[in-house]
Amino acid sequence: MHSAPAVSYPVGPSRRAAVLHLAVAGAGLLASAGWLAHFAAADAASAAVVLCAAAGMALGLGSWRGLSVRRQLQWDGAAWSLADAQGRHLQGEATLAVVMDLGRLMLARCTPVAGRATWLWLDGDADRLRWRALRRAAFDPGTLPADAPIGRTELMG
Repeated sequence: MHSAPAVSYPVGPSRRAAVLHLAVAGAGLLASAGWLAHFAAADAASAAVVLCAAAGMALGLGSWRGLSVRRQLQWDGAAWSLADAQGRHLQGEATLAVVMDLGRLMLARCTPVAGRATWLWLDGDADRLRWRALRRAAFDPGTLPADAPIGRTELMG
């Protein structure tokens, strides 16, 4: 069996990921405000729920404006790696696990052999010409960790 061909894909700020984050956080804020209004509960627990939802919105706004780090996710035909914008490797050989696939947006976890995992939003608009090649490599059975569940994606990490 052949493995997917080598591909290098830019990783950086994702407008789609920021919109998704804001939508989920906004729904949480609206639901908690509705819950507070419906039950007219002005206790500490209610305040904590609303504050958590507001913090989620603030994080969403921060992700909308803040991410400026550009990196390259690289598949060389045998292993994944993460490099900075100039191509210098930030970590050694790694595995890539797609945790959420929304078609033109994927949430993936890049885990080096030694070190901490890095969570990446992979956006189809970052490089439209290489998006399909990235997807082929990410879902190629030869690129998956040995303990990957059937279906080649993880539901929970």
